Amino acid sequence: MDSLYREAAEILEKASSGGGSLRSLIYATSKPDNYKKLLKLCSETSRHRPFLEKLLHSSPRLSNTLIRTESDNKSLCLILLYEYAISKQLKKKSGKLARYVFLVSDLIDEQLKSMGHEIGNKDDDDIAPKLPRYARVNTLKISQAGAIEKLKATGWRIFRLSSDASSKKQRELLTSLTYPKVYVDPHIPEVFIFPPDADLYSSELVNKGELILQDKVSYRYRSNDIQILGELSSRFRVESGEW
Repeated sequence: MDSLYREAAEILEKASSGGGSLRSLIYATSKPDNYKKLLKLCSETSRHRPFLEKLLHSSPRLSNTLIRTESDNKSLCLILLYEYAISKQLKKKSGKLARYVFLVSDLIDEQLKSMGHEIGNKDDDDIAPKLPRYARVNTLKISQAGAIEKLKATGWRIFRLSSDASSKKQRELLTSLTYPKVYVDPHIPEVFIFPPDADLYSSELVNKGELILQDKVSYRYRSNDIQILGELSSRFRVESGEW
């Protein structure tokens, strides 16, 4: 797993410096067998980056141990924290890099608890805020209508959104979005908004490049709630009917 984590960190670094999208970098530099693993690892780490950075810097000992160990490779530290704290796939036998994390695992757990979350808490299994998933139709390969028909064929129900909504309604839409509902952005109809737990990495549309996962969603924490920022996420509107 060490080589996979290091490759993912390198891709994140290149993407953050404007070297290309996550998908294009993965397809250009990785082996086909690693495409799906890297896409999920890089996309999810990027998606939860604000939370992971907050966790990384929540304790000087924690940040110093991980960052110094990895020669200031911050992206690698964030990937390891994602695997330990969010995906929970990091095990002591996962490789040399995992051992560095488990040296300070008690401290990580302590910081998570002080931030209001605890690994293994069955009542609150998700330690990071639940964010909707964004995917854009690759119109070079498929039309918006074609993508909608394929989604409907796999059980998704596609809903339009109307033009206005209060902040309260926006939060309600975010927190209530669950399978099989998908929203079509009313101002950017090529953008679909999926539930937070949608497994898009297994989607045929994504694997064929017909749907492109958005690499980053800008958000910030506010009173244990989420305020979505940026062009796409500001488009949430009241639901106006099924497609």
